[in-house]
Amino acid sequence: EWTKYTLNVQTPGIYNIVIPVATGNYASGSLWLVFDEVDEYEMVGINTGAWQTYKNITVPNVRLTAGKHVMTMNIGGNINVDKFTFNVASYTVTVASDDNETGTATGGGTFDGGAQTTLRATPQSGYEFAYWNDGSEQNPRTITVDQNADYVAFFEKTDYLPDDSRTVCVT
Repeated sequence: EWTKYTLNVQTPGIYNIVIPVATGNYASGSLWLVFDEVDEYEMVGINTGAWQTYKNITVPNVRLTAGKHVMTMNIGGNINVDKFTFNVASYTVTVASDDNETGTATGGGTFDGGAQTTLRATPQSGYEFAYWNDGSEQNPRTITVDQNADYVAFFEKTDYLPDDSRTVCVT
């Protein structure tokens, strides 16, 4: 059995959809959502034990662009659905240096899903940025936040003197 809903998304982003459901007489039910005819979210089975006992099902990380979308709710078995609550997903990006004596890194924090942040590695005198722990050598770099993530900046000792320590003696 299925029901289609038309959504008008005002704010694009990544959402966690919370759905209170109940099943009766100790029977099981299942539910899965399809957006714009693309079936990419797992079916969730549940047994709440009674029609008056609601438990939340969460469909995580649903990426929605601004505009109209069609959400299809598919259900199997005996299940009551109370409502849909669309919560903007929140993710933590941790940014650090592998050694604060060689350099620092910024750009971390807690962000709404789909937001962007700029990661920046700043070397200490006598060092240069080498790479991030995911292999990227781009610095600074802008990422789209769609999951919790940890980034570590690595620095290397330079083979030359930093600009502020070069002197020339003329006699």
